[in-house]
Order: sequence, then structure tokens, then C-alpha cells
Amino acid sequence: MIHVESVRKKFSSGTEALSGVSFEVGAGEVVGLLGGNGAGKTTCFRILSGLMMPTSGRCLVCGSDVQAETLRARQVAGFLPGSDPGLYDRLTALENIIYYAQLYGMDRDYAMQRVSDLSSLLDVQSFMNRRTVEFSRGMKQRTAIARAFIHDPDVILLDEPSTGLDAASAAAIHRLIAGSADSGKAVLLSSHNVHEINKMCSRVLILNRGMIAESGTIKSIEERHAMDFESVFLKLTGNAV
Repeated sequence: MIHVESVRKKFSSGTEALSGVSFEVGAGEVVGLLGGNGAGKTTCFRILSGLMMPTSGRCLVCGSDVQAETLRARQVAGFLPGSDPGLYDRLTALENIIYYAQLYGMDRDYAMQRVSDLSSLLDVQSFMNRRTVEFSRGMKQRTAIARAFIHDPDVILLDEPSTGLDAASAAAIHRLIAGSADSGKAVLLSSHNVHEINKMCSRVLILNRGMIAESGTIKSIEERHAMDFESVFLKLTGNAV
């Protein structure tokens, strides 16, 4: 469902954020994309979501070329950005979510049913009618997660989904991710939480300096390097996970 082939991204400054990255995420998989700061994770997510074009290579989302068929690819993917949830401060949580539902061409009745289901799961009912400018980081994150899932996408891109969340909220998003994979959706996520990675991901990809340094199940990676996963990550990237 996600196919990344020889993707390279070089910025005008000369910095090469991605250097020939290739990987796939199939239906029903939850794959972790890991790396230290500046490894290229966010660039990869932005290219897959259609917010940034690669210098070369191609990305397919459910068979649609993200570069040539950007709108079609966006219709089947849900994206949670990492550093900033990207909410409109003057709108309420509900208005932010419904705005995106309209962009996806959703029927309003179906959109409201999805809002009801997601707000219950993510426990956002109490602030759905408040403007997001007043929100804590965790409240913004839960709203942005609901927005990413509103159109029931087949491909889900989550850049640090647990940021700002307490244990109960993190558990709720874990259930949402697991349920999505069980229903045949493809999930790509990044995280700095080893427990979360171990619990959620069927496979992991470790990025370092724009290249995939290692990939596989956590168990297979530990066996290849004869050390625990955190030590492998530190060895390959020079960063603690």
C-alpha cells in the first residue's frame, strides 16, 4: 500500500535529507520509521503526504503516484505531522476536523458519525466546541489524530503520534492503530518510545543520514547484532532512542 522507491531529496542549501531510500508497507502492517534528529524521517513523511516533492525517485500510496497524482494519493492517506499539529487556532476542534472532512468530500452525516466515534475513542468530547488556540499540546495532538483518521484512510502516516499525550491517551491511540492494522490498513509511524515501538510495530526501519541503516523485526535486528534494540540504534545512529 506504501511503496517508496529510490527516493532522494536534496534541498537548495545543498543538504541531502534522503539518499535513495526504498521500502514498502503492506496492508495490515504497522512499520516504525526511526532515526535521530536530522535523519530524514520528517522529510520522508512530508513527501509521502504530498506536502513535499522528492528530487528523484517515486512514492506510491495505494497505487497512486504521490508526485503525479497528489490529490488522489491524499484522498487515501491520513497524515499526522510531527512538530506542529497544524490546527487552525480560530476554529474549534470540531470545525478543524469537519473542515478536513469537507476537503475529502465526505457526506456530512457520515463525517459527524466518524467525529462521534473518534471523539469517544480519543476522549475529546469535552473540548470539541472550544477554539484550539486555548488547547494544551495534548489536546491539540488528540484533535489532530482525529483529523488524520476522519476519512477512514487506507494508509495512515503518523509522525510521533504519542507526543504530548498522557498514558491513557497514548493507550487510546495504540488501540486505534492496532484496530486500523487489523482492518487491513497500512500504518507508518515514527516514535522515540522503545516500548511503543516494540508493542505496535511489526517491522522497523532505522534511518541514518538519509539512508536506511537497518530494517526488519526488532527480534531479527537484535539477533543480527547480538545486542538489545536500544544498543543497536545507538550504534547505528549515535543517538539514544
